[in-house]
Amino acid sequence: MPFRRWVAAMAIASLALLMSSVTAYAAMYATLSSDHARPGDWVLLLTDDDKGRATYGILSAEGNQPIYLALVSNDPAAGCGGVGINMVGRLAWRGNRGGVAFQAPSLPARSYYLFMNTQSQCWRIGPASASYGPLVLAIGSISAVNQDVAANWSVDSLGPPQQQPSLRPTQQVAPSAPLGQRILIAGRS
Repeated sequence: MPFRRWVAAMAIASLALLMSSVTAYAAMYATLSSDHARPGDWVLLLTDDDKGRATYGILSAEGNQPIYLALVSNDPAAGCGGVGINMVGRLAWRGNRGGVAFQAPSLPARSYYLFMNTQSQCWRIGPASASYGPLVLAIGSISAVNQDVAANWSVDSLGPPQQQPSLRPTQQVAPSAPLGQRILIAGRS
């Protein structure tokens, strides 16, 4: 009997780990002008469409999504409005590209995830590089790099809107969804 309890406990723990790891994937990719900052330093967040492979047309149409910082140790489910969560700005869009420049808030010296509230959902923002997981900003005693670029950024610097990649008439891609819930619908010509 104790062996069965142990197996059941391990199964539940494995399932919990698997489910919590899914939340580490992101629904939108972005870059930061600096991955570290002191309170008051300027930081720029720019979306990354992976050379046109990611389409943010739905997000762009919605526009003005609030961006939040949340302690890495906090519950990800509270990333867009729990205790200790700080809104730093709102995304401005130009076609498939978006960004926001913000000053790092006065927060304890720690690492913070970036979240976006969109379509009544809270999405973690991921790095544009080949790595997976959430985008992280470390607030501490080291000055942010590229502050002049961030402080002078405006949506106009994104240039004219880029045309969204067109899909064949028989192919539709469902809007971005959490990992494991994306659907590709393909038809025959």
